[in-house]
Amino acid sequence: MKSQGLKIGLAVLRTLIIAIGSILLIMIAGASVTEETYVEGMANYGGLLDGVYNLMVGALVLCAAAAIIFGLVYFFGNIKNRMGSLIGFAVFAVIGLISFYALADGTVLSAYESSSIEVTEGESSFAGGGVIFVYILGGIALLSIIWAEASRFFK
Repeated sequence: MKSQGLKIGLAVLRTLIIAIGSILLIMIAGASVTEETYVEGMANYGGLLDGVYNLMVGALVLCAAAAIIFGLVYFFGNIKNRMGSLIGFAVFAVIGLISFYALADGTVLSAYESSSIEVTEGESSFAGGGVIFVYILGGIALLSIIWAEASRFFK
């Protein structure tokens, strides 16, 4: 029953967005002339273009929110089957935190200090943490490939 109501609600919302967008585009086409300058065009239908833009951004936000919410509901709907993924996310987060906060160095090289490029200690630490994070993940990926090939060889 819930599913049917959700389908109807989404169909109504989709139809409403299409109708509003179509009306705005018809109004823009009706207000435009072939020999107009940019300033004249903005004066004639600039507000309508803003409306189309806002409609598109609103639809994008709704779609992104729906994708995230439905994904989370599906993911946490059967948490026992997703335990491996949660452990993977936790390990990924721990490696990231270690890379950025424990291993990264905020030292700004003298080459940057003598040039006109301004690099702060925080930016240097962030960049270094990102590089270390990529190196660690690359090493883990390489080790997992070697492990998979070696275990297949011994089977």
